[in-house]
Amino acid sequence: MFEHLTTILSQNPIFQSRGRKPQRPIKYQLGAFLIRYGTLGSDTRRTALQLSIGHGTVFLYCRRVTRAIRELRDQYIGFPSEQDQQHTIDTIHNAIGFPRCVGSGDGSLIRFDEKPLVDGTQFMGRKQFFGATVDHRTRITSYEIGWPAAVTDSRIFKQSDFWKHRVEYLRDGHYILVDKGVS
Repeated sequence: MFEHLTTILSQNPIFQSRGRKPQRPIKYQLGAFLIRYGTLGSDTRRTALQLSIGHGTVFLYCRRVTRAIRELRDQYIGFPSEQDQQHTIDTIHNAIGFPRCVGSGDGSLIRFDEKPLVDGTQFMGRKQFFGATVDHRTRITSYEIGWPAAVTDSRIFKQSDFWKHRVEYLRDGHYILVDKGVS
């Protein structure tokens, strides 16, 4: 997977040197990103020490990788096609008996290493995690982020793009399952 991600990221011009000094290989930059964010509690100083690079270089590498991954989102995240929806409907119906169900939704807490620069403490939940939304298979089909943690799942859901365009996403009596915190 590491090699695959490196190949995908290599297409992004952010990894092309613009000056006389060449960038470190993408594998090294991705490695710094994964050490920093893949290790619970790892910070830039610890990552810098592990890789023998500067503290600011860790920020630079992580910023590049984050931007490159963010720019890939439309290729990998999106509501399923009608064919994929039918597969999900069949799978859910056969497994648990809900007909026409195209998935589920819920609020989810994802831990971040840093709080947002603007009003960051508002985004901290009671468990000191930041909030985001994901689906039942951890395959993201829609998401809504950037809300303060004190806002209920229900309010966020009803302000989401998914809810506002649900007629386009959910046709022919299709629906998603959510808990009472989202309904």
